[in-house]
Parts: sequence; structure tokens; C-alpha cells
Amino acid sequence: MTVWVKRPAIWLTSAYIIGIVVGTRLSKELALFAGVAAVLVAGMAWMLERKSNAGLIPVLILFGLFGILAVQVRLNPTNPLGDITDKLVQIQGQIVESPRYTQQRDIYVVETLWVVAEGDKRNVKTKVQVSVYPEGQQKERQRYSYGDIVEVRGRLEEPPGQRNPKGFDYRAYLQRRGIYNVMSVQPYSIKKTGIGSLSYVRSLIYALKSRAEAVFDLYVGGEEGALVKTMLLGQKWLLPSEVQRNFQTTGLSHLLAISGLHVGFIAAALLSIARLLCLTKKQAFVFQVCLLCLYCAMVGAAPSVVRAVVMAALLLGGKAVGRQPDMLNNLFVAAFSILLVRPLDLFDVGFQLSFAAVVGIILFAECFESWLKFLPRWMAAGLSVTLSAQLGVWPIIAYHFNAFSVVAMIANLFLVPLSGLLVLTGFALMVGALLISPMGVLLGPAVKLLSFLLVRGNEIFAAISWAFVRVVSPSFLFLACYYLAIWFLSPEKPGWVRQPLLWCGVMAAVLLLAGILAPLLDNDLEVVFLDVGQGDCIYIKTPDEKYILIDGGGKSASYTGTFDVGEDVVVPFLLKNGVGHLDLVVMSHAHDDHIGGLVAVFENIPVRAFMEYPPGEKSDKYIRLKELVLEKGIKNVYAYSGLSYRVGRDVRLDVVYPDAEGAQPEALFDRGDNNRSLVILLRYRDAAVLFTGDIEADVEKYLLKSWNLPINILKVAHHGSNTSSSDEWLEVLRPQLAVIQVGENTFGHPSPEVLQRLENRGSKVLRNDHHGAVIARYTGRKWRIRWMIDEW
Repeated sequence: MTVWVKRPAIWLTSAYIIGIVVGTRLSKELALFAGVAAVLVAGMAWMLERKSNAGLIPVLILFGLFGILAVQVRLNPTNPLGDITDKLVQIQGQIVESPRYTQQRDIYVVETLWVVAEGDKRNVKTKVQVSVYPEGQQKERQRYSYGDIVEVRGRLEEPPGQRNPKGFDYRAYLQRRGIYNVMSVQPYSIKKTGIGSLSYVRSLIYALKSRAEAVFDLYVGGEEGALVKTMLLGQKWLLPSEVQRNFQTTGLSHLLAISGLHVGFIAAALLSIARLLCLTKKQAFVFQVCLLCLYCAMVGAAPSVVRAVVMAALLLGGKAVGRQPDMLNNLFVAAFSILLVRPLDLFDVGFQLSFAAVVGIILFAECFESWLKFLPRWMAAGLSVTLSAQLGVWPIIAYHFNAFSVVAMIANLFLVPLSGLLVLTGFALMVGALLISPMGVLLGPAVKLLSFLLVRGNEIFAAISWAFVRVVSPSFLFLACYYLAIWFLSPEKPGWVRQPLLWCGVMAAVLLLAGILAPLLDNDLEVVFLDVGQGDCIYIKTPDEKYILIDGGGKSASYTGTFDVGEDVVVPFLLKNGVGHLDLVVMSHAHDDHIGGLVAVFENIPVRAFMEYPPGEKSDKYIRLKELVLEKGIKNVYAYSGLSYRVGRDVRLDVVYPDAEGAQPEALFDRGDNNRSLVILLRYRDAAVLFTGDIEADVEKYLLKSWNLPINILKVAHHGSNTSSSDEWLEVLRPQLAVIQVGENTFGHPSPEVLQRLENRGSKVLRNDHHGAVIARYTGRKWRIRWMIDEW
């Protein structure tokens, strides 16, 4: 068993990570049971240790238990203001994080001193994120600083959770930062009442950061200044969204996050300073680590920065005492150090990318360099680091961002050295200008030029039409097998792996078998009513793995800026849920709240057929859709009453309205395109689901003449408007479940009268604004319904 403990940090940290993952899936009761069971199993393993030489097993079990308990303590914490959410409150507190100033809003994290709600004042200490939106075209804003005491009046809300399957969980993201509530207010609802006291260390850190910001604003400024502050101070929100997208396209988004690359350059600069000061190895170690820790605190101690600083400290410490560092073991020590304090950082994308990149470099950088020895040494070294880092991170990028950059290797080769030079020069400017002002005049133009070259160079690579491709998120099984495979194939493989190719072959067979069995085991009909704000979007998976999308629109009034429902909600939902193509896209009608996201869908995901009924008015989005249908050679299906469109073996879509052009009573179209909505009945065995678009009561009356079929699930027409869902219509349909696709709006949707009519007929009503996405699965001739949010 000695080979198993050659690198104990790997095994112990892996057991701890597995415990964290398992702990997030368990209730507190099950976690307690698992803990007791783990202690018993560990005890039995310890008793058998002498006979089986399995001394590591009980330790691994206990570390796994430790991971379960660590995450359970921090999982689903109680909101200290949970009883007054959705109420008007007044809070007083101190701004405890560096403010974020953007064009759309200013964001402050306020730690409360007291809260008043409904006349009741309570002294409570908790963090609230306050977003201040400017009034109209207001140019001059009153802004507040770190340490200010402010009073805020407004509605206290809990941040939105995960609203669609595998979607972003904003609530969990904020909770990892200790923030449980948010407020959105106008400038007149917040005022400064004083300046709070800060500890000397916190005051020093904030003062240094503010001075650094001022240096970059003064001597660099503009888009280039925003890039430098992103790369050196972690202020990514300052960078224009278009620039950020370009870095994602080229696979260089890691340059925008402070990580090992940046810390390594800074550590190298500090080493040069230490040599100039003639410091001993131990003095240089203390000097470098202290300044790196100060820098880590100054930029917010993100997981990637903490990892880099911990690894740098271990590496420098080893050199200081004359020991050769084991980089892989050190990496896992760094991971354990972070997760011990903040176990939920395991689910932070920055944490995952940072560690994956370093794993790739440790395992394969030397191999790639030896294979590329025919190149100049500087080029071989740079390319080997780039290739090995990409080998480590591409599955995680694919999982989270559903993108694979084709040009990443070449772009990294040219732009990573440039970014390194920018980091070194920017760091010299930051430190030099703080100490000697003329240094800013000397270095500022150089930093601005390097920033300009990095942005423009990246733009050139991003402009290539085939620069990146969209991919579906790989499964957890694939991720596990992939990282085990690259470990087993590397020179750092564990000693007990004698035949790495055989192991890889076994894992490949497991993945192949899983790919064959998954569709056979998951053969239910699934209908998902996505939460897309104020609009419609329905995803359907047939039992034989065919994929349908009905509409793709919607936008909440709370979304601002560059938000696109297709790019930001619909496309990520499809790719994260394994949908790499769509067999059919249906446009119910051509209003933007139904087709707003379909342009992004057509641009990013292969579509085989497009079903529509010609609109009365052709909007810009509809015209663009038709252009894409023509460009991509998508089959165009013109739907009309009586058409039955089969998708797969057993699912068919029966079009019940409108009639073919020319056969339709024109009076029904007089009220606009709502009454041009396709009404489609999905049939599968005994299941019946009716999709109604935005039809109004006169169309319902027209359909009643020949309708006699009760249905299981009704997509309520026109977001629950009182102009639809008449008593007579609902009496005939009598749906078991009624789903209202509605978001924040000013139209009064859904109408209380419609809700009452549905309740009177015993229909269960679910709505996207209250319940998030609604997922209906038809299995064993029975519907199973669940929804994303259980707060209503």
C-alpha cells in the first residue's frame, strides 16, 4: 500500500472533494446517517488494517465524512431576514466591499447595523447587495465608497435561484459570498449618514487598491485602463461585454481572471527585487509571501488567486529550505487549504479552471516541450505550457460555457507572452507610480500600448468565422474518465497503474456503454416550460431522443443592457442539457415575446425543420429568422389545420388552428397576430398536451364547434390574459395541469379571473414567475410534474 501514499495530499483531498459533492446531494438527516455509517466502516477497516494493509482506507473514509460535514454546515443557511423579504424596509449599514460602478447600475455590498420593517426595528448583522439604478439619462451620480455608512429604503428581496434545469443559480453564487438578500433602488432611496471605522489592515488594503485604480485611470485610462484593472485588480465588470465575448471566443478568457499566470509573473518580479535587495533565501521567502498575500487580499481573494498564492508559497518555501517541490502534491495541498475554509468554492468556475489548467501543465508541459524540441526553445516552452493548460481546461470550459475554441492554441502562443509583458509592466506602473509619480509618466504609455495590442490582437483571432464551435456540456462520467485518463497517461501516473492504455480502454468502453444505455433507460416523453421571463418557450424531448422547441422569446422588465433571451437563457439550457441539434422548431406567431430568442438558437444550434404560419406583420426578428432558414437550408414547414407532423416514432403534433390561408374567417385576424397563433395538440399514447400561443376568446369560440377532447396539460393562452381562457373553453378542455408562461410585466398577467376559472375546474396551476421552469415527464402512462422553485 506504500505506493498509494506516495502523494497523500492527492488521495486525502480527493476523498474530501468527494465528500463535498456527496454532501450537497444529502439532506441533513441523511448526512448524519452517512456520518455514523462512515465512522463504523472506518472503524472496521482500522480493525482489519494489520491483516490487509489497508490503513489508508479508514483515513480516506474519515476525510470523505469531513467533506460531507463541512459542506452541510454551509449548505442552505438560514436567511437572517427571511421573514421580511418582499417587504418595504429601511436599512442602515456599512459598505464592506469595494463598490462596482457600471454604466447600468452601481453595486454596493452593505453589512447591516439595523433593519426596520413594518415599524419593527431589529439590530441584525447580515450582508445585503444594493443595486442603484440611475434615473433616466442621469450623467452625474452620487457615489459612495468603501467604509461609508448608508441608509437605504426599498423592497428587500431574495436573489433568484436556479430557474431552469442546469441554469445559473444566482442565489447560490451570492450565498457563497455571504450575501442572502438584495435591494434594487433609485438614487433618492440611498444616502450617506457617516463614515464607519475600519481596522488598520482593511483600511490599508482599500487605500492601496484605490490608489492603484487612480494610477491606472490617470496614466492609462479608457478601454485599455479597464483591461489593466481587470487583469491586475480583478475588476472584470469594467471591461465592455464585447471585449469579454471576444476573449471567450479565442479561449483566452483565463487572461482576464487573476490566476497562476499573473501571480507567477508578479512572484518573478518580486524575486528580482529581493535579489536587488541582497536578501537571503529565507528573507526573500518572507518578503515575497507577505507581498503576495497583501496582493491577494487587495484583489478580493478569489479562489484562483488564493490557489496561486498558496502554491507559490509552497514552492518558495521548498526552495528556501532546499527541498525539491512536488508540484502535483502541492496543488492538492492548495486545493485542500481553500476548500477547508470555503468548501463551496469547489463549485466556483474560477476555482475549477485554475486547478485544471495547473494539472494539465504539471502533467504534460515537459512532455510537450520534449516533443517540440525542433522549435526554438522560447517557442517550444510557450507552446508546451499553452497546449498542456488547454488539455486541462477544455472539458470544464465546454461544461460551463458550451464552447470550444479552435484558435485557442495559436492565439495563446502569440498573446500569452504579450499578456505576461503587460502584467509585469502594469505591476511596475502600479508600484512605481505609488512610490514615485514620474514613473507613471514613463510607464503609462507603454502599458496603454500593450493593452491596445492585446485587445486588437485578440479581436483579429475572434473575427475568424470558425474561431469557436458550440458544444453540449459533457457528462460528469466523461469528466471523471477524462481526467483519470490524462493522469494515467502522464509521467506522473500513480505507481499501481502498470498498463495505462488498458485502463483508458476500459474507461472508453464504460463511456460507450453508458452512451448506448442512457437513451434506452431514459425513454420518457419530457415537456419543459422554460422560464424566459415575459414570453413563451417550450422544450420537448420524445422517448426516442428527438428534440422540439416551441417558441423562444421573453424578457423580464428587470433585465437591462445586453441581455438576449436566446443567447443567455435558451441556448445555454439546450446545450447544458445535452441537446446538440433540434429536429423541429415551431414559431407560434411572430411577436418578439415568442421569437425573441430564436435568432440565437438558429445561429448556434443546427435545426432540421422550422414550422410556422405566415404572420400578418413581418418584424425584423422574423425577417432575420427567415434569412437564417434560407442560409442554413432548414426545411420550412407551413402549418395549417389538419396537418399532423410526426416527430420520431410515436409523437405527433396535430395542428388544429389556423386553417389554410384563404380558408380562415378573416374576422378572426382583425385583432392582430395573436389570433394567427398556431394551436398545436401533442399526442403520445394516452397523453395530450395543448399549446395555444396567444389566441384570444373569439378563436377559442371558433374551435369549440368541433372540440370534444379533454387534455392533460394546457399551455394557458396569452400569458393568462383575461382576453383568453374563457369559461366555455376551459369547461371543454378541463386540463389536469395549466401552465402559465409569464414573467414580470406591466400588463396584469396573469388575470385573477383566469386563475379563478382554472381553480374552479380543479386544474393545478403553475406559473413561471412563481415556480420557475415546469418539467412534465410522461412515464408509465402517468404524468410526473416538478418545478424549479418551491417557494410558492
